[in-house]
Amino acid sequence: MSGLQAIRYTRGKLDVLDQLRLPHEHHYDTVSTSEEAFDCIKAMRVRGAPAIAIVAALAHGVELYQGGCEAATAEETIAYIDSRLDYLKQSRPTAVDLTNAIAHLKSVVRAVDVSALDGAGAKSAIRQTC
Repeated sequence: MSGLQAIRYTRGKLDVLDQLRLPHEHHYDTVSTSEEAFDCIKAMRVRGAPAIAIVAALAHGVELYQGGCEAATAEETIAYIDSRLDYLKQSRPTAVDLTNAIAHLKSVVRAVDVSALDGAGAKSAIRQTC
């Protein structure tokens, strides 16, 4: 697709159009961590309720995909994911779509049976589910 896109995503890579630079410049920020997503959302470089939720969810997925979680157990993995999602929610705490997306992701994570898995297995199972 050759048109301008607010969000460009391929597995493990997220680029977000910096809407503060429009219409004079078309610049994409690479977002690969929760901190980068937080900053992007907080600074309003991404706008629109659905787009904010999508950027937070995809950035978290990219962070997990790139090995951001070093938990040793399934419980630590879930705690890590919860803490990162809670952190992202603080970028725009009143955003309903963001809050709903985070709640949905947390429920999806909890639906994965990780009881017999170690941290690496839990991360893999959760990545495949999300």
